[in-house]
Amino acid sequence: MWADGVKEMLDDMHKRKIDMADEIFVINKGGYIGSSTRSEIEYAKATGKAVRYPERSGPIRNLGRMVMFREMLRRKQQLTNEECISILKTELRGVLSVLGDDDYPYGLPINHYYCEQDGKIYFHGGKRGHKIDAMKLHDKASFCVYDEGFRRDGEWALNIKSVIVFGRIEFIEDRETVYRISEELSRKFTDDDEYIRREIECSGPRTLMFALVPEYITGKIVKEA
Repeated sequence: MWADGVKEMLDDMHKRKIDMADEIFVINKGGYIGSSTRSEIEYAKATGKAVRYPERSGPIRNLGRMVMFREMLRRKQQLTNEECISILKTELRGVLSVLGDDDYPYGLPINHYYCEQDGKIYFHGGKRGHKIDAMKLHDKASFCVYDEGFRRDGEWALNIKSVIVFGRIEFIEDRETVYRISEELSRKFTDDDEYIRREIECSGPRTLMFALVPEYITGKIVKEA
């Protein structure tokens, strides 16, 4: 338990250190980032600092080596974390990329649901196929989403915001979760309760659901000119 004012003092001290730094290095063991650290990350991004995230994996996955995700070169085009999450929540579909047959990259358009409660991106589909085989062999994947864009007055070029999520795939076994997420995903497209009920009742038992657990999220705005 912190004494009154101590936590606030430490938070402010950390931000002053960020002011003096060229970049910050976040130790997110097991992918965990607490509320104070998240606040400092947002402060660093808002002040134009580079933020790097290591990932210490277990010995079976990649021998405990340090994995680095690349920072964006054009930082002025970088989206905030809130903007990235907003795009993941509102857009209907994106492109999921996995390592396919003979290690060829395999990207496919797919609907998705971003869950604010656990921060995971959920997908559903059939229980067999190229992507399922690929994900069972290699759990690393990326997911790209972009919006419809906008034009400024007098310009022909679109300004488009895009988000790329890097992470690992996990398969969802709990049927209650499968049905709940299936309903949430359906409501991105329709409010027809009866249609949703029938679809889940008919297709739910045959549905395979999986989630992308984010390890790194980045986004930017580009002008097509």
